[in-house]
Amino acid sequence: MIDNVAPPSQKTIDKHNYALDALSKLTIQFAINPDFNNLLNILLMTISGQFATTSAFAYIFNPNANDNKPIFLGLGKFQNDKQLHDLVSNDQFINLFPAHQRPLLISELTEIKGEIGLLAESLGNLGVSAIIGLPHGDRYIGIIGIGEKVNKKPLGESDLDLFASMIITITPLIVNSFLFMEIHNLSAWYRDILNGVNQGVITMDMRHRILDINSAGRIILEHIHGKKIINSQNDIEYLFPAELFPGWIEYILEAIITEENITPRQLISKSPDGEHILNVQINRIESKDLNQRDYILIFDDITAQKESEQRLYQQEKLAEKGLMASSIAHELNNFLTLILGGIEITLLAVNNKNPERVMASLDKLKIHAEAMERFTAGLMDYGRMDSTKKLIDLNSLISDVLLFLRVQKKFKSLKFIMELQRGLPKLLLDEDQIAQLLINFLNNSADAIEEKDSSHGKIEICSFISGNKVGFSIEDNGKGIPPEIKNRLFKSYLTTKKHGHGYGLATCARILRQHGAEFNIKSEVGVGTKITIEFSLEE
Repeated sequence: MIDNVAPPSQKTIDKHNYALDALSKLTIQFAINPDFNNLLNILLMTISGQFATTSAFAYIFNPNANDNKPIFLGLGKFQNDKQLHDLVSNDQFINLFPAHQRPLLISELTEIKGEIGLLAESLGNLGVSAIIGLPHGDRYIGIIGIGEKVNKKPLGESDLDLFASMIITITPLIVNSFLFMEIHNLSAWYRDILNGVNQGVITMDMRHRILDINSAGRIILEHIHGKKIINSQNDIEYLFPAELFPGWIEYILEAIITEENITPRQLISKSPDGEHILNVQINRIESKDLNQRDYILIFDDITAQKESEQRLYQQEKLAEKGLMASSIAHELNNFLTLILGGIEITLLAVNNKNPERVMASLDKLKIHAEAMERFTAGLMDYGRMDSTKKLIDLNSLISDVLLFLRVQKKFKSLKFIMELQRGLPKLLLDEDQIAQLLINFLNNSADAIEEKDSSHGKIEICSFISGNKVGFSIEDNGKGIPPEIKNRLFKSYLTTKKHGHGYGLATCARILRQHGAEFNIKSEVGVGTKITIEFSLEE
């Protein structure tokens, strides 16, 4: 072995400085373009240049990798040399280096008897002149070897000193390069994730400097700016000028200054094609060092969504007007049904020369006409549908409604059974609205019987008192209501009729709510339906 017994000459020192300068420049180049194979290739070229040899090789392990798979790279005649690769992968070489941290001359290793000597002899035959291990902590991460000099002169002591000095610098560079590659890969992975997000994402530090912008954010900003975003401009004033992004800077600064979380906001931007609405949110990226806290700004152009919502709102308003018109027409038909029924009763009384009955019918007609007038007068405030309540006799109201309906064509063939309990207390109700309830329910019963095509249609109307509840029930032997529909009645504009629309039931639901009434429906398909309404006596 060759020991270091003399101080280095000025020429050796100059060569050391030159080598260190080359490695420093290489480090900067790697930071710009982190390609490890390229780094290793340039390292070997630098070493070869220092020792005037055309051949060098490196056999390197990644100290941070789990698979421990080595990297082999050869320069000159060692390039793609499988025999050399197989020789240096022998563990015997690595075991040499803890005792020999200086370069090992192959010529000296051949003097060792046994496997080491045989391996060294094989290396010498391939043209390897010296090898050295790359120390990292308490272990070695690989071997670097050089070939013979071009002038065939053997390596001298100064050459070995230079080789050892270069390795002291090269080893940390290689280890840090592996770490840098991992960081670079993580950054690329992080950027791929951000670029896969549809929202714009900007990261910035607490000094308002832009750190990164994802592709979606760049597209949104460049559309609003009407030009390319310059990478060198890394301040928020450049990205969000007040004339294009009014209020944005204030929102960002508020989020950075305050310690509280700032709620998302909808902010306006002004692009060449008009105003845009963006949903904007800024969050802190938590860090143990409060002086190094970063922030992430997320923004999403929701202009199209807002426009769709506005169009949908307008469509819903139009639909609501259509529903209201149909509902009004339905209720007017109910009033007309009562009036037409009253006219027929009046004509019968006239034909029978019964003036007292005529006058009574005309009085009822007047009452229903006035109710219709009150209904139409309230159309300007239809959604409110106020109730005008007074004490009424429920039995009398049921009798009056039946009297006017029974003479109508759809009811004439039906059998009515009326069981009204005597002595019912008067109820505080809106007489017109409860009449609407009765007419709707009776009309539905008649339609259900007609759709069943029964020649023995029957409707039973009862009134009752139960505890503090007074109510009525209407039962028919019509076609019945399927269970899946029964549970949805009164909840939407729903009907079981072929040409129905459900507006009557929607009106009934409002009336029931205004009176605090309870309702119950029992129905069996093919058998009939019974609906029960109860009003509370406690007011």
